[in-house]
Amino acid sequence: RIIAPRSSHNQTDMDIRTLQAALARLAADHADDPLQHPKNIALSLGADAGLLLSLFRGHAERQGIEDGLAREAAADALTSILIGVAQLANHVGLD
Repeated sequence: RIIAPRSSHNQTDMDIRTLQAALARLAADHADDPLQHPKNIALSLGADAGLLLSLFRGHAERQGIEDGLAREAAADALTSILIGVAQLANHVGLD
């Protein structure tokens, strides 16, 4: 997992290009890891999207997630999705 540096305002200082470079290094360091292969990254994206969907299932159209654990799970799923999309884009040569 990649942890971005935090500023004093609790926002990440990592832009998308820095994230892409870090993910490219991670992929190079773990080239033999089956979890880093494009097919498995795509499968992981689907699973994370499914988790996110399950958190919102049954909510009204404009209703958010109020439960602290559900909000944390949503944040984790969104983080995994963002990283997975960037990893997959790197693998297929998209910017």
